[in-house]
Amino acid sequence: MSTRILVVDDEQANRDLLEAVLMQDGHTVLLAADGDEALRLIEEQPPDLVLLDLMMPKLNGFEVCQRLEQQPATSHIPVLIVTALGQPVSKEAALGSGADDFLVKPVDVEDLRTRVKAILKVSEIHDDLLRTLNYLQEIDTLRYQQRAHAVAQVAIDIPENPASFNPQATVLVVDDDSGSLGLLRSILTDHGYRVVGAASGPEALQVIRQQTVDAMVVDVVMPDMSGLDLLERIRLQYADLPVIMLTGNSPTLYELPAFRSGASDFLTKGTDPILVVLSVHRAVRHRRELERVQSENQQLRLEVARLRSQAGSFAYA
Repeated sequence: MSTRILVVDDEQANRDLLEAVLMQDGHTVLLAADGDEALRLIEEQPPDLVLLDLMMPKLNGFEVCQRLEQQPATSHIPVLIVTALGQPVSKEAALGSGADDFLVKPVDVEDLRTRVKAILKVSEIHDDLLRTLNYLQEIDTLRYQQRAHAVAQVAIDIPENPASFNPQATVLVVDDDSGSLGLLRSILTDHGYRVVGAASGPEALQVIRQQTVDAMVVDVVMPDMSGLDLLERIRLQYADLPVIMLTGNSPTLYELPAFRSGASDFLTKGTDPILVVLSVHRAVRHRRELERVQSENQQLRLEVARLRSQAGSFAYA
């Protein structure tokens, strides 16, 4: 897809030269003879780049730059000044008005091509970054809405009497921040859980080897062994143990790797603490249900084996 470039110059010969070079490179070219016409064209057909002369009748190049810079709809459009004014003061004034680069007439064609290519590349990278940031913002907004909905459902999912849920359920909280660990311990204890704390990944692995744990809440960023590294170690030995990842940093950096490694949920520190309780509650409930199904399947397999054994005995009778 070709880029659209607006050439603004009051001299016909200059417009013709720039148009010929740009069209030869595959660009779509718009032409304007003064600043007023340039602003009208920019509003009607926003260009990817503006090549702008400074000294023009009516609205000069400095004023065009300033107006583009002041409007959110046009402030992102890059501007390459192409002018006979080569003094340092003119260059500083043009760049100060919002221009991105400065080229002195008479134009060197190869220099022009190089600068146009560089500006368009930077603009493309900027646009890609802006799209990515908007996408991440949409994800964060959706995540917030989902969490808000989850909080609204807490009264349904968590019993009024916390201790009646399952006082035997043990939750291992792993966090090198003693304040955060203490807060989570207090919240989960208030909701009927037995809480064990660990300040590092190696300590957490030792706890798991020594006692049964029904769920884990693990900080992502920790010294020695990160939460993601700990998660991978756990998955190798305890495939069914639910692990809820928790971070105080940007969730977009770690959320996808965490889920790929088998996390059951991913939460951000500073959100409503009841979300941690909700996540733990669901994780424990899911694991208990899984254990029940596995037990029933095992009983069913034993019963099938017993019946087959009886059938074999009857056949030989």
